[in-house]
Amino acid sequence: MAVDNDSLLIVEQGKDKDKTMRNLVYRINLGGASDLSGKEINGKALEYADRAGLETAGIQMLSKTRLVDLRKHGWEAEKAEGLVIVDERTIGLASDNDFGMDVKITAPADGVKKAKKYTTDGQGRLSFNGKPVASQLEIKALTGAQASSHLWRRPA
Repeated sequence: MAVDNDSLLIVEQGKDKDKTMRNLVYRINLGGASDLSGKEINGKALEYADRAGLETAGIQMLSKTRLVDLRKHGWEAEKAEGLVIVDERTIGLASDNDFGMDVKITAPADGVKKAKKYTTDGQGRLSFNGKPVASQLEIKALTGAQASSHLWRRPA
């Protein structure tokens, strides 16, 4: 969410090295950061350089300030999927929680239960590693806090 011409509010989320879910809101300041369009270091994309290499190449980094750890303020949903600035002191966040549903694989091929590992022929028949399988997709309802969509508002 753009705050002004030089700054954004972003949600950084995912599981940390201990598999604990994190949902953090940061303010990113773009002012003074380098334009990275078409830049390379030693013929490679910038993503292959470490911080020291970027600094040696004269790349100015953006600044990032943590505003809030949503989990410490009662956020229970896995993902924050919407962010809005309500006023100078308030942000709102939303999670659709996939509308309270998840996909389950019945009769998983080779024990693989992740739906994204399968393909379909458009007729509802699934394949795994290019071979037809007896596996099927089943919609299942989520339970607990994950079952509901959330709209969360907390004064800054």
